Amino acid sequence: MTDFDDIVLEPEDGEGNTKNPEQKLKELREKIKETAKQRDEYLDSLQRMKADYINAKKRFEEEKQGLTRFATEGLVLQLLPVVDGLESALLHSEGGASARDGIKNIKNELLKILSQNGIESFDPTGQAFDPNLHEPVETLAVKTESEDNIVIVVHQKGYTLHGRLIRPARVAVGHFKPVISDQ
Repeated sequence: MTDFDDIVLEPEDGEGNTKNPEQKLKELREKIKETAKQRDEYLDSLQRMKADYINAKKRFEEEKQGLTRFATEGLVLQLLPVVDGLESALLHSEGGASARDGIKNIKNELLKILSQNGIESFDPTGQAFDPNLHEPVETLAVKTESEDNIVIVVHQKGYTLHGRLIRPARVAVGHFKPVISDQ
């Protein structure tokens, strides 16, 4: 026991009490054990607090990035009707080629800016209807069963912001009704 070689045992503790040196040594060892246990508890507590702090800091950063990433959603939702208007103008334009090219250039520039900020459009024509991505505004009778529940016409494209849906596509969905013949 080299840890306790420097302990000097005196027959009196300074207050007039006499204790057996072995008894004093036993008390000191218990006190050391108790202190070491308390130290370990404090260290464990400190390590847990440090881990909690690191986790909280990471969570805060992720939330901050999420807020920053989706903070533009309101502005984007206000700009989407402008994009829709430009697309409609291109479809129904009766002006000359230069007017159509001007509208097309403006629309493409706006879409480029939106894309650089994580906004993407999608056109589900020909895809199966998905209520999570599409808003049905019309049903159209179709002649084949394979077209049943398929997006036939897209009235407005849908948009996502960093992969999250911000506006569903407004669509016309095919509905097949089998013809029952009277025989």
